[in-house]
Amino acid sequence: MLRTDALLAQTTNLIMRDGKKTKAHNLLQGALEHVRTMAARDNSSLPAGLTPPALFAEAVAKAAPLLETKAFKRGTKVLQIPKALNERQRNRRAIVWMLEAAKKRPEKEFEKRLANEIVAVLEGSSEAIKRKDAIYKVALANRVNVSIKMNI
Repeated sequence: MLRTDALLAQTTNLIMRDGKKTKAHNLLQGALEHVRTMAARDNSSLPAGLTPPALFAEAVAKAAPLLETKAFKRGTKVLQIPKALNERQRNRRAIVWMLEAAKKRPEKEFEKRLANEIVAVLEGSSEAIKRKDAIYKVALANRVNVSIKMNI
């Protein structure tokens, strides 16, 4: 199932190091299993009735930015120009941010760190959500530069 879902396949490829795709696949599967056990608890704040891949997809959608800012030099000024991201780029940013935040967590096993990060994103208390909000602030402050044409 993980191999047929495009989002989970992309995540597996981002987790993979040194061509060890099976190991990355097993790490992601273990993290989704931990999410399943967290969701099954009585005092869980996670949405009920959703499968772990659906919870993961919801977490990625929640952490995914719609915009990025590109630096563009005009004369001596460096302007930040907001640009829209397509769906694959948004998903990649969200997954990378979630993986980076998971690596900073204190748990020993990567599966638990990633599972806790997925739950944190769903609860809105993740580092990935903070990064998304920071990008939105910069894009909002520089929205006047949207009409500038970049000659790249």
